[in-house]
Amino acid sequence: MLDLLYLTPYVSTNRLDQSREVDGLDMREAYLDAHGFAGTRGLPGQCTVLEVLVALCVRCERDITCEPSRDKTAKWFWDMMYYSGLCEYPNRAKWDDSEVLDILERVLRHKYDRDGRGSFFHIKHVDTDMRKLDLWSQMMRYIDEEIGDAFFDFDF
Repeated sequence: MLDLLYLTPYVSTNRLDQSREVDGLDMREAYLDAHGFAGTRGLPGQCTVLEVLVALCVRCERDITCEPSRDKTAKWFWDMMYYSGLCEYPNRAKWDDSEVLDILERVLRHKYDRDGRGSFFHIKHVDTDMRKLDLWSQMMRYIDEEIGDAFFDFDF
């Protein structure tokens, strides 16, 4: 499944999601620089779905939750796989590519329920149509519900 996420070009349907694409490309550049391929800025190839999703999780962990001792980057990623239905395809022998591509098409085209059911972020307390929000706003609503006020309760 991860290979399909990597091979599928990311196409944003929300103007604000273009920032997620930039994050994905920046993450690619940082990876290449860290592995001795410095100077490959502008490497050909459109940002992929996998790059966008991983970059989204990394940005969320770095900018929002930022608890180095409790890094939740992998949790955010696998939660997205679970809610979208992609976690049902861990073993390539049990599915064909068209099933995964159908799920990606549904999610990327915002053809899921108002509460996000069938997308990367399903929330229980819906006050807005998740289909109209960009990925970052969807993730913030999900994290707010997932972590709740306890996360933002600081002792100063």
